[in-house]
Amino acid sequence: MKHYNVFMISMLVAISLVGAFEFQNLAEIQDLAKNSYANNLIQTISLKLNTNGSLDEISKLIQDLLDDLQKDEDKLDADYKKNKKELEDKIKEQEELKLKYEKEKVKQEKKRDDNKALMDEAEKNLEQYNEQLVSNKQQLKDNEENRKKDKEAFKTSKNNHEELCGEGGLFDLVIGEIEKLRGSELDKAKVKENAKATKELSGEIKANNAIINAIQLVSQDEKALFAQLSTKVDQDKLQKLIEKLKNMKKSCVASLSDDKEKEADSKAAFDRIQEKLEEDNETLKKNIEDQEKNRAKYEKNWKDAIAEIERLNQLIEQCEKLIEQYKEELVELKKTYDRQKIVVKEDRGVVQKIKKIFEQKLKTMSDFLKGKVGA
Repeated sequence: MKHYNVFMISMLVAISLVGAFEFQNLAEIQDLAKNSYANNLIQTISLKLNTNGSLDEISKLIQDLLDDLQKDEDKLDADYKKNKKELEDKIKEQEELKLKYEKEKVKQEKKRDDNKALMDEAEKNLEQYNEQLVSNKQQLKDNEENRKKDKEAFKTSKNNHEELCGEGGLFDLVIGEIEKLRGSELDKAKVKENAKATKELSGEIKANNAIINAIQLVSQDEKALFAQLSTKVDQDKLQKLIEKLKNMKKSCVASLSDDKEKEADSKAAFDRIQEKLEEDNETLKKNIEDQEKNRAKYEKNWKDAIAEIERLNQLIEQCEKLIEQYKEELVELKKTYDRQKIVVKEDRGVVQKIKKIFEQKLKTMSDFLKGKVGA
């Protein structure tokens, strides 16, 4: 509107190049004419005065200019207020977004840290479970080896015991041959026959370590009987020897029974350990499978959180840049508004001064004319 007024004023000035009314030559007006806007208005007023323009028309022109300047200022104020609010709203929006992103970032950082801790724990559990699984497999192997040794030991022991004290074993043979020496009197032929059989049996006994070890339990006198059987027999000592051998056989049978119990216990312990370890291994394998799935899940969550934090950092940085940009625009808007406000106020002040001078001169002329008429 201001530029339109200036244009119209300039057009009016261009209508006439000469004959300016003395209005423009007034000292007060000449001072104001230094302002380009005021100078154009002065020229327009002078032109209208020199072309017999009505005073009311000139007054209206001045008032219209003042009204237009007021409208310009009102529009300037409204535009500034509108643009200022728009920028402030943008700043507020970005600050709210930034706060939202920062809160979400805190959540993601907690998610990152929590999942990292869970991932570390899963890896620790996996290490522990795998170590236990390896240990259990070694225990299974050791258990099988021990069981194998126990079986072999029992087999050897059983064979030895059965050879000694089993039905028809060496103890039975020895006792049977010695039993033949019983009697109050033995003819030479019988003694001779028994002596021969006893020597053969003695040789068999000497070839069997188990029997030799067993005979170590017999007294020296009883042992001497085996060397003297070919010549004479002491019936009392013979009876004692037979009883001793029978007792030794009973001990041998009892020992075999003990070994059978130990073999049964060994088998039961082996089965119990095998079952427990195999059951533990199945549980460990399931735990390892679950922990591997958990670790993969925690690792994914951890990586997702890191990626999301990076994205949020970029959004926060973007918000900060926009906030700074809008604040700079707000400062520049205020500077522009202040400059325009000064210009509008100056222009209005100039027009008001011109109006005041014009009205004063009209009043002076009116008073002068009234005086002439009255005279």
